[in-house]
Amino acid sequence: MAKFFPHSMAAEQYRVAAARLQLLNTNARSKVVAVTSAIKGEGKTTTIINLGYTLARDFGKRVLLLDCDFIFPELKYFSETPAEYGLVDCFRSNILRGGGDDLFYRDPPAGSCPAGEVGPGSTELLKTGPARTCSVAVAR
Repeated sequence: MAKFFPHSMAAEQYRVAAARLQLLNTNARSKVVAVTSAIKGEGKTTTIINLGYTLARDFGKRVLLLDCDFIFPELKYFSETPAEYGLVDCFRSNILRGGGDDLFYRDPPAGSCPAGEVGPGSTELLKTGPARTCSVAVAR
């Protein structure tokens, strides 16, 4: 991982990818990047963790990683500080205690939000239709 081996060849490849993302963001506004695949085990979680960490540490960006895999969520296994809730919990109830502090992991320099308690019907929350909101105001 780029965090533990910052001088490795893999860490350098994540720096190159992060630099390319920075070059695409010419208007300096917030950017959303999605990493997706139809197949489990191709490295989506590994990629977002390393890319997010690199963007935060090496480029000084504020980064929030969201685990939107409601079938096989993995992001929660990579944090040192577990969050009490996740994205699924937020969509289901839209009620969070502590202004969202219980939704996010604090793994400086990047933050992350796990998928939460997934189960039958979790993927239904991602369907288009009436807007679902998960309002969380977090001051940093």
